[in-house]
Amino acid sequence: MDAPGVRVLHRRQSQPSRLFPLSSKDVPIYSEWVAILDGYVNAQIQPHVSGYIIKQNYKEGSVVREGEVLFEIDPRPFKAALDQAKGQLAQAEAQLGKAILDVQRDTPLAEAASHRAKPT
Repeated sequence: MDAPGVRVLHRRQSQPSRLFPLSSKDVPIYSEWVAILDGYVNAQIQPHVSGYIIKQNYKEGSVVREGEVLFEIDPRPFKAALDQAKGQLAQAEAQLGKAILDVQRDTPLAEAASHRAKPT
């Protein structure tokens, strides 16, 4: 109802309102940042021997402890060198055994020859 003498130019139609139930809950907040992360302790890793790496026993960025095996190096060249050294050792032991037998054989002959060579 309009008041007398007041002219209404435009009457707004009311829109029906919808109600939604409210609830309280945690909502994750995501942010993107540009950064470079550096480890708490950065260690230089140097091998004691050289060779081809056949296995890596850690994941990049994981925590490692002192004494952990981080890499495995191909053992074949080292096994070959060990086998060669064992062969050389066996050869040297055989030569030593032969030299001992030669001394044991030649000592009595040398003593006998020295007694015969002495003038009496």
